[in-house]
Amino acid sequence: MAWSQVIGRMLFVGGTTGTTGQLDRLNMYSYSPQDGWVDLEKDMNGQVPEAHSSACFVPAYGGSNMILFGGFKLGNASVHPNIYVLDVATMKWTRGLDVALNEQSVEAACTFSNDQFIAWDGRATGKPLNSTVVYNLKTSRWVPLYTAPEHLTATNGTPSTPSPSGFFLIEDMCTATVPIESEPEVCPNQLRSY
Repeated sequence: MAWSQVIGRMLFVGGTTGTTGQLDRLNMYSYSPQDGWVDLEKDMNGQVPEAHSSACFVPAYGGSNMILFGGFKLGNASVHPNIYVLDVATMKWTRGLDVALNEQSVEAACTFSNDQFIAWDGRATGKPLNSTVVYNLKTSRWVPLYTAPEHLTATNGTPSTPSPSGFFLIEDMCTATVPIESEPEVCPNQLRSY
């Protein structure tokens, strides 16, 4: 479930469980206080994803695009390696490149910043993951590192200015998301600003 500021609605995707939708297809609904729940399945077009559960679903560019990543395939027996981008105005889905097999995940934390989708941790078929993947929406490629906006570039292990998103990620042995307002403990050379 994710909010789209552009259309002023909450969007929900799923497909492997539910009472009103097909179990073998991606189901998509929107919610607003005025209209309640609206089934959007008939409006979707393009490369419509298969059913997903426990996937990341986040807005990009104020909700004009929505990103769907990972999650379980039908029956929860295997993990989706794919990423999809939805153009909310046209309801057209576009499939991106698959992530590497060792980086597929379900129940990962995810966000969008500076033209990049970022997902971290989660699990793959029962095993916890300690990894971060970054997908650049402008180039439609998985990239090795997140590129922060220039005003957020880290210097000497501390962010130069507070992030508009309010967090940064410290990786490896001290993985954590920390609000900018507090003073985090930083592992040497492990800070990535988001």
